[in-house]
Amino acid sequence: MELQKQVVSLELAKKLKNLGVEQESLFEYRKFDNGKEFYWSLPMLVGTIPKKMGIADVGFGCVSAFTVAELGEMLPKKIIRKDWKEKEDKTNQYDIMFSFDNIINDNFQVWYQNTLSKIRMDTTYCANTEANARAKMLIYLLENKLI
Repeated sequence: MELQKQVVSLELAKKLKNLGVEQESLFEYRKFDNGKEFYWSLPMLVGTIPKKMGIADVGFGCVSAFTVAELGEMLPKKIIRKDWKEKEDKTNQYDIMFSFDNIINDNFQVWYQNTLSKIRMDTTYCANTEANARAKMLIYLLENKLI
């Protein structure tokens, strides 16, 4: 699999940073010298950022390019919704679910579902890469204060 498909897009990476997600990742987006365009790199190969310092603390204008695995670690495996309960629910606990639809646009999907009642939480996120689908879900959870 191409590495570009394993890291989150720059747009979603910026949203995660703006929401306060800790900027520690294997890859990062860095600005070119012209200050206009971004590329991604391995911070440890570039050698300008001490390993124990977060990217946000250094001030280089870098943004973490989180991988599928890193986003998977950030997403909770279960969510308990105290504010949202359907009549058919046996519990208000929802487990994370994933799927890949290779028939329509190669879309990855991420959602939370009650495993007993099969009721989905109020949103499902789709994207052309699994990293972007996971990032969209993480953004939703942070913006709605569910984590």
